[in-house]
Amino acid sequence: MYVIEANHLSKSFGEREIINIEKLNIEAGQRMGIVGVNGAGKTTLLKLLGKQIDPNAGQVRLNQPAVFWSQTEAPHIKEISSEMASRFRVPTTWREDLSGGEKTRFKAAVAFELPASIMLVDEPTTNLDIEGIEQLEQLFTSYKGTLLLISHDRQLMDTLCDHILEVEHGHITLYKGNYSEYEVRKEAEMNRQHFDYDAYRKEKRRLKRAIQQTSEKSAGVKKTPSRMGNSEARLHKMGNQSAKKNLDQAANRLKTRLEKLRVEEKPLQLTPMQLEVEGEASLHKRNVVQVEDLNFGYCENTLFHKASFQLESNSRTALIGPNGSGKSTLIRLMLEDHPAVTLASNARVGYFDQQMKILDRERTILENLMTETRVPETEVRILLAKLLFPGDDAHKKVKVLSGGEQVKVSLGKILVQGFNLLILDEPTNHLDIPSIKGVEEALNAFRGTLLLVSHDRQLVNRVTDHLLLVENKKVISYPGNYDEYLQRRRKGFNPSGK
Repeated sequence: MYVIEANHLSKSFGEREIINIEKLNIEAGQRMGIVGVNGAGKTTLLKLLGKQIDPNAGQVRLNQPAVFWSQTEAPHIKEISSEMASRFRVPTTWREDLSGGEKTRFKAAVAFELPASIMLVDEPTTNLDIEGIEQLEQLFTSYKGTLLLISHDRQLMDTLCDHILEVEHGHITLYKGNYSEYEVRKEAEMNRQHFDYDAYRKEKRRLKRAIQQTSEKSAGVKKTPSRMGNSEARLHKMGNQSAKKNLDQAANRLKTRLEKLRVEEKPLQLTPMQLEVEGEASLHKRNVVQVEDLNFGYCENTLFHKASFQLESNSRTALIGPNGSGKSTLIRLMLEDHPAVTLASNARVGYFDQQMKILDRERTILENLMTETRVPETEVRILLAKLLFPGDDAHKKVKVLSGGEQVKVSLGKILVQGFNLLILDEPTNHLDIPSIKGVEEALNAFRGTLLLVSHDRQLVNRVTDHLLLVENKKVISYPGNYDEYLQRRRKGFNPSGK
């Protein structure tokens, strides 16, 4: 049974066509992740399917009750039951002064309280900490209806989705399986594109050479010598004309084959990155950061009590804790030379937050990154391509970029400035999955010491191998990635020893 049916669907804003779909049928119980770069039309598609906006052409049929959940709009229902309010740790009434995380949880409470068989959800993990994301993941797992989900959380889509719908240039492609399976298929497609492109180039070169050689042979057919008799001349001329005609015909056939040769577009070149860090070899101390007996709080709200930890040279650490636990405050204290914090004397600290003050918005992307760096321009351009600024895109001025694009430029500038200690506070907020993967590769290429705050579990698992857990006003060190920590915790392990 189809619960959503879309036919000949198109939507434009001004002269720009965002969505153009011939047909899309969604079956009852299907759990579909919608992916694509920022601006591809994911949210527009979801709103069309949820009948939140009207198409320019075509129609959508919703055959069961549906609820639409958007992060950019207030919920239609402003009151929830006390049971749901308690379950999601929010007030029973919507207020604009709720925190970002509370607003997200309130919308979740509305969505799960309504008796809907279809749930259309746009970025449900925005402003949630890892604990909140995992709670939401469990709720979606137990939901028995049809789910359409836009998310930049790859692990969430791995857990929840059985199909991935890719939106690209207004069109859609449906893949069976979760996000990781989609990635495997996309990589296979990319490899096939490289194979086809190489084969196309080889055949094009072969045909051009054959045309040139045949044409040269035709031009080299000798004319009849002047001393030759009439009969001999006539025979010689006929033979030469026949040979030249055959060669010209062969050349024309080759030209026709070249003209009809299917053109294969050059795929994105997959170039590995290696970001070497100036000064790393001169970090003599084993510990780049040492924190001893840190006490800090606001008024009666104690955030840290005798908190102690260290960051070893070349370590790759994720700072984990619930919203409001003091992660950003801890970073600020490290950067402001709090008496309890000791940095290695020659540590060069690169700090990323959402303010992006290091950018000169009047200069181009490439100019921003080439300022204060010794990294060759070719390597900088490789990094920019990974962050989805290939070729001439590097010459765009920063001031014309979207917020998410400026985040990528800011992060790129930090990565190439020769810092040997990077402290990154939520570097992938507002980024699409291809950009997050570019950041992931860039961080894996970085050879210094890394401290990362992120709610992206897959990013944390792939770029860090150590955790600092903010818990009970302490900072607890754990060797291993986040998945390993969760597995041990499910078996009863308590890192605080309590």
